[in-house]
Amino acid sequence: GDHFLSLVVLETHLLASIECTGRPSNLDNFVAKKNILNEVESTLQRRVNSVNFTSAPFSWSACMLLKDDNRLLPEWLAYHYEILPLRRIIVGVDPNSKSSPKHILEEFKNKAGLDYTLWEYDDYFLPGNGEEYYAERYNYTHFDNGVPLNPKQKFHLYLYRQQCLITRCLQTLHTEGQSWTLVADPDEYLTFNPPIFDDDVPLHCTNLGSKERRDECWDEMEKHNMTGLDGKQDLRYTLPKTIPSKTFAHYLSERSSSIVSWNPELSRPCWQIPRYSVSSVKSETMGVPSGFDDEYFDTIQYQTSGVDTIKIGGKALVDVRKYRPRERAKVHMAMPGCAGGVFPERNQHVLSLLHYIGPVERFLARGKPLETFVYRQPEWLQTYDYPLISAEWIERFVKRVGFDTAWHLTQGLMQGVEEDRIRRHCPYPKPPENWTLPKHRPVVNDSDAKPVNFVFE
Repeated sequence: GDHFLSLVVLETHLLASIECTGRPSNLDNFVAKKNILNEVESTLQRRVNSVNFTSAPFSWSACMLLKDDNRLLPEWLAYHYEILPLRRIIVGVDPNSKSSPKHILEEFKNKAGLDYTLWEYDDYFLPGNGEEYYAERYNYTHFDNGVPLNPKQKFHLYLYRQQCLITRCLQTLHTEGQSWTLVADPDEYLTFNPPIFDDDVPLHCTNLGSKERRDECWDEMEKHNMTGLDGKQDLRYTLPKTIPSKTFAHYLSERSSSIVSWNPELSRPCWQIPRYSVSSVKSETMGVPSGFDDEYFDTIQYQTSGVDTIKIGGKALVDVRKYRPRERAKVHMAMPGCAGGVFPERNQHVLSLLHYIGPVERFLARGKPLETFVYRQPEWLQTYDYPLISAEWIERFVKRVGFDTAWHLTQGLMQGVEEDRIRRHCPYPKPPENWTLPKHRPVVNDSDAKPVNFVFE
C-alpha cells in the first residue's frame, strides 16, 4: 500500500495541484485545445469498447460534468465499473474547476481498461443558443466588459454548461455505437429501487420489531402479489435487496419483458431515474475487505436515508443507439418523452440513484453554504435490514482486478487527493463549533415514528 500511496501523491502533485491556488495563467500551456469535430471523427474508429473484463451482455457508458470532485471520482468509477459494468465515460471539466481529473482517469484506463474522453474549457460548448457570449471567457464570472455576472446569470450559465456537456456527450456516444448511458454526478450511485425507498416509509414491514418478523412480512407480501402500479404486482418486491450476483446489464437484458409489462413507459429509450438523498449521519459499517479503510468509502459509511425534504429531479438513463443527435439535452430531461418525466414517481421505476451528501467538510469545500447542507438532508431517518449499498461491490472489484490494483484505484487515489490538500496547506473547511448533525433515532413502529429535525446546539 505505501508504494502506491507515494505514486498517487506524486501524480496528484504533478497533474492536479492547483485546486486551491487557481488555474495557471497560460491556459494553452496547461492543456492542448482539442477540436471537437476531430474528437468525434476519432471516435468513429473506436466504435464500441472491446475490453473483455466481463461476460455481461453489454457494457455501459456515462456522461459527467465535474468541478473539483476528484475525491469522489475514484469510488464512483470503481463501483459502476464493477456493477454496471461501466467501460466508457466522457467527463467534462467545469470551467470554474481548479483541478483536473486526468490522472485519475488515466489510472483507470491503464490498470482497468476504462475508455475515457476528457473535455476541458470550451471543448464541449455548443453555439447558437443565445448564451454563447458567456462562453467567450474562461472564468465565466464576468461579461467581456468586466461587469460581474449576478447570481441568476451564474446559475443559468451553470445550467447551460450542463446542457452543452450532456448534449455533446450523448451525440458522441451515439456516433460510437454505445448503448445504455448514465448521466449522473460523482456523488450519485445507480442501484435498485425496492419499495423500502418509497415516500411513505416506514413501511409496515420495516416497522416490525424483529428481523425475523420483518422477513416474514416481506415474504408474505411477495407471496400474495402486493400491488403497486395500476393494480399490477409490484415488480420491485422481487428486486435484489443488496448488490446483485450479476451486473445491471444482466438484469435489464434478462428481465426486460417483465419490466415493460409492469410499466410500459420503460419501453422508451430514455428513463428518468428517481433520486434519494442519503443522510450524512454515519452508520455502523458492515466492514470492508482487509487492507481497506471504510472511512474512505461513502457507499459504506453512510447507510441512512428517509424522506427528502425537497423534491429533486431525476437523472437520465439513455439508450444512445436511439438518441437523435440534433436534440438539445436538458439537465433533467435528456430526450423528449423520457419515461417518468422531470420528477419521476418512485413507485414506477426498478432503478434509483442514491445521492450521497457526504461529510459537511467536503460539502463546504465546494463553496456551498452550511444552510444548503442542512436543507438537503432527508428526514424520518432510518436504517434498513439490508444495506443501501453493501461492501460486496469492493470484494467483487478486488476479485476482478486484483487487490493491489483495486486498492490503488480506490483508496489509494482518494488518499492521494487528501494528502495533496494537506501538503498544499488547503484543509477542508470546518463548520461552526456549536453545530451538530441530528441524532439518529431508529424507527421501531408507527407510534414511535417522528420526524428527525436538524438542531444547532
